[in-house]
Amino acid sequence: MADVIHMARQYRRRINPWWSAKRWQEEHDRLGRYATLKMLSEKAWGYRLEYFRDNLPEEFPGYLIKTSKRLGIEGLRQRHCVASWHERIMNDMAAIAVVFVERTRWTVELIRTGSDERPLRIGQIKGRYNRNPDQATRKHIHEWLEIEDNGTSIPITGHPNARCWRENAQRIINRLEELGCAEEITVTFDGYGDSGAIEDVAIGDAFADQTLDILRIERSFSEGAWTQRETTVAMTLRDAIEHMAYDYISETGVNWYDNDGGFGELVLDMSSRTLALEVNARYTDSEIEFSRELEFDQLLE
Repeated sequence: MADVIHMARQYRRRINPWWSAKRWQEEHDRLGRYATLKMLSEKAWGYRLEYFRDNLPEEFPGYLIKTSKRLGIEGLRQRHCVASWHERIMNDMAAIAVVFVERTRWTVELIRTGSDERPLRIGQIKGRYNRNPDQATRKHIHEWLEIEDNGTSIPITGHPNARCWRENAQRIINRLEELGCAEEITVTFDGYGDSGAIEDVAIGDAFADQTLDILRIERSFSEGAWTQRETTVAMTLRDAIEHMAYDYISETGVNWYDNDGGFGELVLDMSSRTLALEVNARYTDSEIEFSRELEFDQLLE
């Protein structure tokens, strides 16, 4: 609270002593980002980029960020925390590139590896509001920068099973149909400040504790490559729906847990045979970032 009061006074922002703890945290994160980016946008630090230029192609659809002012502007433009990379850039351990893929701007972290064979690797790739790229975008960026994607740059956040949610959704639906369920099941979730969770799975007591086998994908990194194997695990319908929801939400690429975060709900309607997901991201206001309704028969297409 003391930090918020200090920054609010400095930047002439009104505060309310009756705010909830969550709102105080949101205001702290918001003002902290503003203060950092404002500082970077005003200072004229120049970055040493010779090493990175020597190990990148002469031309690619974008450019390297050369100064702290441009870094600050990038953070303000993209609404993410690129400012946190400033010290690593000043220490000559990293650089930031802006790369355009189909007119979409991506902020790319380049990291020195210390290896003559592979001098650079790609760390984080972030779009506007901390959005993560899909695999096709990631592939384009690696190819254009001529940096091999050997798996080290793939972020493993949240659930590792994002690719099997359709199979698990079908297993859940089949089990509910076996049990004669005709109700609407709603999953609600909320997140901010680098964390988030499913808050509730609204399912009738007659079905919640029934069990089924759910597909899981276990991933591990060894000898420069990712490997994975499929397993199954028995769990209750309530837990299975929660796991499936995490996986589906993860696949959307919407960052609903960092910074201002987001919220939404997934609705499995057994009577209309539809599965609807809506993810909202908070940017002071909120807007729908992803919306889709599928017929059950489409899940395995």
